[in-house]
Amino acid sequence: MSSTVSSSKVGFSFRDLPVTCKLLLALSFIEAIGGGLSYHIAYFFSVSTNFNKLNIGFLGFAMGIGAILGSICGGYVTGKAQAKGIIGASFLLMGVAFVILAKVSSFHLSVVFVLLMGFGINLFITCSNSSFLQISKNNNHSLTIAQSYKNALENTGGIVAMVLIMLLAQNHFKLAMTLVGVTLILFSIVIFKIRNQQS
Repeated sequence: MSSTVSSSKVGFSFRDLPVTCKLLLALSFIEAIGGGLSYHIAYFFSVSTNFNKLNIGFLGFAMGIGAILGSICGGYVTGKAQAKGIIGASFLLMGVAFVILAKVSSFHLSVVFVLLMGFGINLFITCSNSSFLQISKNNNHSLTIAQSYKNALENTGGIVAMVLIMLLAQNHFKLAMTLVGVTLILFSIVIFKIRNQQS
């Protein structure tokens, strides 16, 4: 019994993962860069705005609320809507939030878009986790491989985000926010185009 199980695992590697799974891993890496920046959003507001500590704390609270809503909504719509559509929408929400936050100085607008950022990030995370399960449902070992690469790429994306912060935060944090936002929007457009071509 054990020899049968172990023999089915031999030779399984990244190359054996389905193409869809590899694309999801690439998107997870891109999202992790945006997510890494978002986790340090308080630093962005402290160096780029005149918000006081109470304002910045409330913005962190708003992001947490957005994250909760994104997780709940992601769990509800996943399986009822196309995964590509959900992922495209999450990238679009994140991208627009990054770009707007880099441009505005209004506290109330910042609350709205920070909430949308948290919503988009966790909408993607919930949908991508479910998609990995669907893609790998017939092979538990492929799911293990996919999850291990996903964790590694998410950590790598977080490191890239920290490097961006170190290099650009002092004088160019808004530029970093804008570039990441535009990148996310472009990826969302590509995802929507792929979805439309396949539908």
